[in-house]
Amino acid sequence: MKFLWNDIWPLLDQSWRILKKISRPTVVWINLGILLLFLLLLLLFPYDIPLQNAVELPAHSSLHALARQLSFWGDYPTGTLILCGLIYGAGCLWKKQQWKSAALAALLAASVFGLTANIFRCTLGRPRPHAQEHAGIRDWFYGPLAITEFHRFKNPSGWGYLHEFANTMNSYQSFPSGHAATAFATATALAITLPPVGLPVLIAAGGVAWSRMALSRHYPTDILAGALIGILGGLLFGTAARRLRSASSPA
Repeated sequence: MKFLWNDIWPLLDQSWRILKKISRPTVVWINLGILLLFLLLLLLFPYDIPLQNAVELPAHSSLHALARQLSFWGDYPTGTLILCGLIYGAGCLWKKQQWKSAALAALLAASVFGLTANIFRCTLGRPRPHAQEHAGIRDWFYGPLAITEFHRFKNPSGWGYLHEFANTMNSYQSFPSGHAATAFATATALAITLPPVGLPVLIAAGGVAWSRMALSRHYPTDILAGALIGILGGLLFGTAARRLRSASSPA
């Protein structure tokens, strides 16, 4: 683990240095950009349902099976962890520090900013497209406990209750998309640090984003917000990895 930490710590330190060097005018522009993006999302919210209905696939279609595969392999444990592990392992095997840095930059971006997206989606309480509409409306006003009023728990006892409660609460964690955040964080960091790998992964991240709408798991604004969060993370850690590589390379 020590050798792994020796590769991670410089990335964390360089990322912190990048954040500290941001000037006040730049911070103002960043905040203005975030505000404009927030207003854009508000303007797009009314179009969420018709757009999602247009993308959603019937369960019996062949594309539905493809969407399920993309959604499964585009998740954090089955996508980011495996991909970054393979790249890092290849870097250790062939002694390619660039590959190791790229893998760790992608992993850090997906971990830190994916966690950020998950914190938001677990607290904002937006119902997913497949959630019961009337329960979702009540949830906005009365909080998560209002879900229990609709008798959605099949086994209200012991661990069965906790399992049903977790499944029910998951139906109210739509905004932003965690899949989109981790997929685009991974892809953006790799595109900056290892373009031959990163560019195909960016295309795959787009496929993951489509799959979440096709499977009725997220609205378009959920995907957009998650992707933007992930891209910011990929830019930060990807830039940190490139700067470390430039500093260590001979003149």
